[in-house]
Formats: sequence, C-alpha cells, structure tokens
Amino acid sequence: MPNLPISGLPVVTTPLNGAELLAFVQGGVTRKGTAQNILSAGLGATFNNVAFNDTAVAGLKFNNLTSAQVAALTPSSGDSWYNSTSGFLQYYNGVSNETLLTSATLPYSTVGTSGDYATLADAFTAGKYNIVVISNVTETSDYTFNSGVDTVVNMESFGNFTVDCAIFSPFIRDNVTNLNIYISKVNFIYNYGVNKSLFGDSGTGGFCSLIIENVQIQNNSTAALSYMLDQGAGGIVIQAQNCGFLFNNGANGGLNLSGGALINCSIVGGGVNCTQVISNVFGIGINLCNVQGTWAPNNTVTPHFTLTNGFIIGMIIVAVDILVHSIGSNIGQIGLIFSGSCSIITEGNVSISNANLGAGALIYPKDGCFLNMSNCTFDNIDESLLTTTADIQLSNVNIVSALSLGILLNPVYNISNSRILGSVSISCDAVKINNSFISTFGGGGTITINATADKTILIGNTTDAAIVNGGTNTELVSNTTY
Repeated sequence: MPNLPISGLPVVTTPLNGAELLAFVQGGVTRKGTAQNILSAGLGATFNNVAFNDTAVAGLKFNNLTSAQVAALTPSSGDSWYNSTSGFLQYYNGVSNETLLTSATLPYSTVGTSGDYATLADAFTAGKYNIVVISNVTETSDYTFNSGVDTVVNMESFGNFTVDCAIFSPFIRDNVTNLNIYISKVNFIYNYGVNKSLFGDSGTGGFCSLIIENVQIQNNSTAALSYMLDQGAGGIVIQAQNCGFLFNNGANGGLNLSGGALINCSIVGGGVNCTQVISNVFGIGINLCNVQGTWAPNNTVTPHFTLTNGFIIGMIIVAVDILVHSIGSNIGQIGLIFSGSCSIITEGNVSISNANLGAGALIYPKDGCFLNMSNCTFDNIDESLLTTTADIQLSNVNIVSALSLGILLNPVYNISNSRILGSVSISCDAVKINNSFISTFGGGGTITINATADKTILIGNTTDAAIVNGGTNTELVSNTTY
C-alpha cells in the first residue's frame, strides 16, 4: 500500500502476539523488527532500575515494594520507592537505604476512621497538634492543655466533618503559657449536663486565641453556663468568620469572651430559655452577622448580648426580639427582616447610629450614661433603669410612639432634627427639643411641660399637638402648631 498514510491503515488487532512487524532506524539505516523485540529489549541507563507490579527487577523502584523485594534490589544513588510493609517512603543515598517520610515525620496527623488517631483527645495526648479530620468523630474523653509551654493547634477537614464531643471537651486549658488554635471546616456538637465549656479554662493560663473559619458549633446542652467558648481566668480572643452558632433550649450557652470579632456569622436560638448569647465580653466586634431563631424574652437582668467597649456593624435581626447591653460600645447599621426588635441597655459612653431597631424596640439608659444616637428608628425610651441622671443626645431619630421624659428623674435630653410620633410629657429638668416634628396624627395630643420640669427649651419645632406649659423657666421659641 504505497503512499498510504498511517492514519489510513486498518486498526491493529489486540492483544499483540509479539510477531507484528515494526520499522526501526539504527545508525541511519531502516531495519525491521517485531513488537516482541521492544518488550524484551529492556531500558537503557537513563531508565535504570525500574520495577513494575511489585516485582523486583532492574529499574526504578516504585508501586508498593515489600521488604523482601527491597532487600533484593540493587539500587543506584537517587532511586526511591514506597515500602508497603513499613509504610515508609525510602530513598537510596548511594550508600544505604534512607527513610524519607514516615507517619512520625508527616506534617500532620489524621483523626477519624482509619486515621492515625480515633479522637482529637488521643491525638493531643500523643503531642500531635497539626490535625486533619478525615471522617465524623465521636470523642470519648476530655483533654486538658496543661504542658506549661506555648501550644499551637492547627485543625482542618476537607469534607466538613463533625466532631461529636458528647459530654466531653477536648479543648480545656489549664496552665498553658499561650494556647493558639486554628480550625477550618470542622463542625462540633456537644451535650453537657453540667457547667462545662467546649473551649474553656479550668484555672490558670496565659493568653489564648481561637480562629475558626467555616465552622458550626451546636450546643445541645440543657445545663446552664455550658458555654461554647469561655474565657475563664486567662481570656480568649476569638475570630470567627463564616461560622454558625446554634443553641438549644439551655440557658447561658454562648460566648463568654474577652475580645475578637464575629464576621459574617449566624447566631441561631433554639428555645425560650436561651439567654446570654454573648456575655461578659470586652472589645468584641460583631460584623455582618444575623440573629434568628427563638430566644428567651427580653430581660434587663440577663440580656442576650453584653458588649463592653465593642461594636456591632450590620447585624440583621430576623423575626426575634434581642436585648443588647452596651457598655461603652459603638452600635451601627442594625437591620431588620420580617419582624422583631433589638432593644438596647446603654451604660457608659455609647454611640448608636444608622440603626433600625424595629417595632417595640426600647432604649434603656442607665445611671451616668452618655448616649449619642443618630439616624435611628426605635419605639421609645424606657427610664426604668434610671434612678439619678444620664445625658442623652438624639439627632435625626424616629421615635414611633408617645414620649415621656424624666418622671421623677433628672436625665438631660437634647433632641434635634427628629420625629416623635405621639404626645410628649416632660417632667425632668434640662430637656431641649429643637427643629423636630411632633405628630399625634391629628388626635388632639399635647406637649405637656409639667410643673416639676425646669429649664425646658422648645425651639423651631412643628407639631399638631397643643403645647401645655405648666413648668417654670420654660423657653418656647418659634414653634409652629398646625
């Protein structure tokens, strides 16, 4: 078949029998040979020491050689193979066989079914702190970090596996100089019947940091104070990103921290006894998080969130009522979906801005509070926590119900450029309302300045309510009644 290209030839019948003819070029001369000539020729020095299918022959060693096969080899310098008996990756250095990598020298240990260790506590007990979780795991014992030296734990999973801690905690810290933990894509469930925390202290200890990403923690405990994260004596700084914190119907099962940030996290309640989600914290930030589920009713004694010198930015409240105790913190851009409200206790110097707190939301100022609110919407100011005085500055706010200021109390109010939707009653000193709109929706409401009030100033306001001035030292300037 002269001049016929290879692509035009019929397909060869397989398997080959070795007698098939092939063309070879040797020394510039074209010669004939068979397929069997190739199979029996072996390989040159470039391919020295090859072994196929666990058979020790001259050639490069690989593919599960046994110890006997390794002993039969005559390797050259630079050859390497996997020893299936010992589980070692080995290498010939020109003199002897050298072990390159064993389970003891791997950069991580595996935990789970067919892993190096069955549980996290087993791995930690063996001094292994670089962990890859390879299946769902059930813990069978506690583990306490008490080496007295700095400890770094790195843990991840490639399949979002779950560690069921049951009644155990593998992350108790006691007498550790510094403990730093990083966890990614590992989920945790626990069900403690006693006062116990998943991550927490049992006594002394130094600084601790916990970074978790793409982690879900589910608290199925019914015992009070079964915290997910408990700062204890030494303190825990947490950074949680893209995480979920799920609560059952137990009380006080949240985050008891000393600093850090929750970023793009979900906080989900599971019952009417769920309280103190974040408590006793200092300097924590809540950024772009959402709160949903069922929670205990608002209670000014045990608020759901307590923030000290922290901040909330972009928190979305989904169909629930949440009470935040803000101590010297900044709160802004609290959103609202469907229904529910975010009521706030204010203590110390507190700034709240750009927050739609929802229907029924109350502001509870405490004694000595300096509160600065701007561009906010809320229901009303509740003075039940006041016994002496506070300084409250409100600008560009919407108060969506009737307002009663200072019954037998002495806070200082300065309200400007705002809307009050209801009658106003003023009984305390030093109230100033200016450039605001006060509407009783044509219902014949009043702005009443009681005889107990002193130094009340109304300037440049617009209202459909009659102004009843029963106070002394009252200043009414350029108010418009329509």
